[in-house]
Amino acid sequence: IIIKTIFIMRCMDIRYPDIAEYRFILDALCGNIFPSFPRFRCEAVASLSEGLEADVSFVPAPLAVAKSESHLILSSGSIFSYFSGPIIVAPREEYTELYVPRDDFYSVFFARVFMPGISIKEGDDYPSLLEPRLAILRSPFPYPKIDLYSSWASVASNLPIPIYCGIIRKEMEEAKRIAEDAIRASVKYALNNSDLLIKEIAHIHDVKNVDLLKRVVLNFVNKNTLSMAQEEVEAIQALKRAMDEKHVVLDDLSPI
Repeated sequence: IIIKTIFIMRCMDIRYPDIAEYRFILDALCGNIFPSFPRFRCEAVASLSEGLEADVSFVPAPLAVAKSESHLILSSGSIFSYFSGPIIVAPREEYTELYVPRDDFYSVFFARVFMPGISIKEGDDYPSLLEPRLAILRSPFPYPKIDLYSSWASVASNLPIPIYCGIIRKEMEEAKRIAEDAIRASVKYALNNSDLLIKEIAHIHDVKNVDLLKRVVLNFVNKNTLSMAQEEVEAIQALKRAMDEKHVVLDDLSPI
């Protein structure tokens, strides 16, 4: 146990979805620029099928809730949507299946919880379902869009939608506070160096409109990414209640 604890304090593995927000949040931490914290070995995954299991993982919020028996949710590093939900872009009002882009890690889980009768496929075709950040980055669209915030508001009125959460394996509970503090320091660094970091991320993700990317990233990475306030905690509790009431079981990373 002593040897394991010493190893944890020296090095932790992190996996995260390869989206601009988490490259921004974790840049300093994954670059190991903080000598007062353990070293972190980071890996960005391009698809949920690659898996997100590590000492610390950043996962879609419904999956974080589903893993509560084996993992603890971290107080820092989460992403919430305060103004809109996922959107549907469709040429007609009726649909039985929706396409989710490969770089959208969240929407398929939203659909599992709030749209159980809809078939979900991976791809860039229409009608499509997109998480809030992609809804901004990819606009304008060729078809009308429908904001699904009302689906969330029906179970959690006036609360933000949990999009992504950081989780840590329960057997590493002793390192939870250290991980949270390291993530918090990394977020502060990112916010203080946002112009440079976002230009680098735009290059990595081949985003031409750097100003738009900056607006999106700073919309979702904010003071509540540093540390969840009571409103965010209540939102996660509301998500858990909704999943329990609907008997939602998320037993894998890729429910498509």
